[in-house]
Order: sequence, then C-alpha cells, then structure tokens
Amino acid sequence: MVADSHARIACARLILLGQAAGSGMLLDEPRELADVTRAAKKIYNNHSQLH
Repeated sequence: MVADSHARIACARLILLGQAAGSGMLLDEPRELADVTRAAKKIYNNHSQLH
C-alpha cells in the first residue's frame, strides 16, 4: 500500500511536456528543455512566495 501512495503522489506532481514529433513548436533544442526545467525548479523552490 505504501508504494501505491508514493506512486499516486509522483503522478500528481508529474509534468508532461508532450508534442507531436517534428512539430517544431516547442523544445526543438536541448537548451530549450533545460530552460523549461530551470523555470519549473524555480517555481517549485519559491512556491511559498507565490500568491
């Protein structure tokens, strides 16, 4: 049961960045994915200051 609750928590926190292959709309370059990751970490680390 503990593993199930951990899985539910992980799924609730999961961020999916899906896109159609070759769409060219988002994350064409590895640098772009790194930028999105940094932004998500910044939001997470400062969530207590957000209103």
